[in-house]
Amino acid sequence: MADVSLTESSEVTIADSAGTNKLAVSASGAASVAFPKSSSATITRVATSTAATTIAAANANRKRLIVTTESGVNYIAYGATASSTNYTVNLGANATLDEDMWLGSVSLTRSTGTGSVQVTEIV
Repeated sequence: MADVSLTESSEVTIADSAGTNKLAVSASGAASVAFPKSSSATITRVATSTAATTIAAANANRKRLIVTTESGVNYIAYGATASSTNYTVNLGANATLDEDMWLGSVSLTRSTGTGSVQVTEIV
């Protein structure tokens, strides 16, 4: 990779295509990071069981997804049908998953019985 020369008045900014996630570095070397903010959230209580349930549909506008379990062993899968042998995250009772990268669908299945999870989607 080639070196980049900056003048004292130069600033380098790297941003995503929407311009919402930004990293700026000034000529003096000071860095700042801008993350997207939101004032819109939807909270949903989702009933769960040993049958896989979609707890969040794919959403290209999602900034964050927060899942809080209340009981049991919960298997969560990103972009697939969750099972005890096919999962992304395994959460026990009273655990929280805080996801800010995944925009696809999310499913959940329990190891036994029925229960509920709280799902907060921030857009």
